[in-house]
Formats: sequence, C-alpha cells, structure tokens
Amino acid sequence: ASTGHISCAFHSCPDNEATLQYVEMYANDNQLWLDDFAAVFTKMIMMGYEEGELTMLDPWSPSITAAPTPAPTLPGYSCLSTISSDYEWTRVRRDPGHPYFSYLPVAEEAFNLANPQCNFANLAHMEYYYKCVWTDAPTIANKRLSCNLRVCCGAYPEHTFGADYIPIDDDGTDLLDYTPNRRLTILYCSTCN
Repeated sequence: ASTGHISCAFHSCPDNEATLQYVEMYANDNQLWLDDFAAVFTKMIMMGYEEGELTMLDPWSPSITAAPTPAPTLPGYSCLSTISSDYEWTRVRRDPGHPYFSYLPVAEEAFNLANPQCNFANLAHMEYYYKCVWTDAPTIANKRLSCNLRVCCGAYPEHTFGADYIPIDDDGTDLLDYTPNRRLTILYCSTCN
C-alpha cells in the first residue's frame, strides 16, 4: 500500500509513464498549457455556483483594480506631504559667533516662498528636520554652507510629524544625523536627540 511519501530524490525519481506525455506536451507548447489551464481554472472557481450567479469581469477593468495601499504612517504623523529642499550659501565665514543655524530662518523663508501649497501663515509653526554641512576652503570665496530641510507640509496643529517620526531618504535610509528644528524640539522634547 502506498503511504504517499516520496522515496526518491528529485533527480533520481523515475519518470511516471502515466503522466510523462502530458509533461512533455505542455513543456513544448506554452500556449496549449495556458489554454488548458484557463479552462480548468474557470471550471474550478465556478464549482458550487449556478450558471449566472457569477459575473465575469474584463481583466483590465478599473472596477477590479484595487486602490493603492497607502504608505504606513507613524502614530501622530499628519503632514500633507514631506518636502526635501536644499539651500546653499557661498562666501560664508565659519566662526563661533555666527553659527549655521542663523541661516535657517533664511532657508525657512525661501522654502515658504517656493512652496505656497504648504500654507505656512506663521513660520514659527513650520516643522522640519535639517542637516547643514560646511565646506571649508583656503579662501573665503570658496567656503560654503549647504543645508537640507525635510519639511512637514501643512500648519500645526492639524499637520505634524508627530513624536515618533524619523526622517528618511528617498531610498528608505534613516537620516539619523538630521536635527529637529526648534518647533519640533518644543513639541516633542522627549524625542529630541
């Protein structure tokens, strides 16, 4: 009596003479396999239903196209969108009395002018993470400051990153070296680094 267990390895099993002709036939003719499969599959999914109980839809019909799955969001995140924006200043002197964050209000204003859809009536409500990098050079003419802002589009309290947000790059990499702006620090100081 057969137990249903296979007693040979893949390459050492003998051909099954009862099904070999079908294996070879379908291996040599993909269209034949598709046609036969479609007929059997249709019969299988209609099993148990009376004629006319099921409706066949056009496979390209928008009525059977699922809505895209929204990206997962963290609790509290309600930004209309997150926009990344780059700013650069040249001929910038790097000294302790003039730290880079004094340039952030200039970047905020430039962002607000370039992105009116974010609707910031008060720039003090703007939430963003930023990273600024100095490029030192032998002469002041070649010194530069570059800043990237990741901004939550939309005004607080309706739109916010929330306490658990971590900025990410376009490829999904966490941007852990980004700093929350003053607004985020005030709202979510327990998460500040």
